[in-house]
Amino acid sequence: MKIAKINRELTKQPNQIAFETDPPLTKEVFDKALQMDRAILSQHGLGFQGGCLISARPLHAQAIGQIESSLTTAVKELERLKALAAESNEDFQRRIAAEHRLPLSD
Repeated sequence: MKIAKINRELTKQPNQIAFETDPPLTKEVFDKALQMDRAILSQHGLGFQGGCLISARPLHAQAIGQIESSLTTAVKELERLKALAAESNEDFQRRIAAEHRLPLSD
């Protein structure tokens, strides 16, 4: 996930900057990144608003790289968890179908 541009509409408060990401940031990704790497996000005073990453202070290039890495790691973890849940659901359906001798539809 990359920090792509500054959202001027949401950058209204002094010393506050709203960053748009590519792909667009979701609350789910932000929360997972915060859960996984609270130190990086808290260190830079980051929040989430209107699909943007909100910073209470200016960010230097190294910080942007760290934040992008944290967000990317969160996206990958969410994808992994969703795949596990889908696999688990599929296993459950197979087990029930086998127990009741029912075919699975497509």
